[in-house]
Amino acid sequence: MMVVKVLLLWAATWVYLRHPPPRLAGATLLAAALVLASAVELTGIISAIRAHYNLHLFDFYGVAEFLLLAGFGLAQFRQVRVRRAGMAAALALAVGLSIWEWPAMVADDLSASRSLLVNSLVLSGLFLVVLFRLAFFSLRPLHRVPLFWIALGLVIFFGVELPYRGLYNLLNATDLDLARKFTHINDITFTLRYGLVIMACLVGVRYPPPPEPWTTSASPSS
Repeated sequence: MMVVKVLLLWAATWVYLRHPPPRLAGATLLAAALVLASAVELTGIISAIRAHYNLHLFDFYGVAEFLLLAGFGLAQFRQVRVRRAGMAAALALAVGLSIWEWPAMVADDLSASRSLLVNSLVLSGLFLVVLFRLAFFSLRPLHRVPLFWIALGLVIFFGVELPYRGLYNLLNATDLDLARKFTHINDITFTLRYGLVIMACLVGVRYPPPPEPWTTSASPSS
């Protein structure tokens, strides 16, 4: 299943880089998150094959992913002050959580995943707001808006991550066999997250947004 997930991630990254949704705010940040995830997963596979320790790689990746996705989500807001204040809060939260979790990370303690719970809560809430804004303000049907599919995938992934990560830590301490089976939940949400990125790109190609009013030349009057 790991190979299938990585191939799906690479496919989503390739499709996004080849056919990015037109006029998507924060598109570069999402591209950076996809490329970074692809590189980290490849490095993780290689280090696992060579029996090298790679847990800290994913610890640092979690911080970078949080900041990139927070920036992408905040880019959907037109108010500059909202974007700046939100990014400052996200950066402060990332630094604060890293300092808080550093002893657990050094000790390879699973309690370090508490920061993932906080990150998941913030990102799921942020993209839920993005979805609600689309529902209220979008002038096009939602299924024709690429951002809808991307935000939906992120809400599903990080929303499910909250109970999943909390229960996984408990099961890992009490029932290892059940904890391993429990990871299939992440397989499903991972597939949905990156599958919906591909869906967004296809929607962008199939239903391009109408031209901006100022780019359309007025027809001469008769």
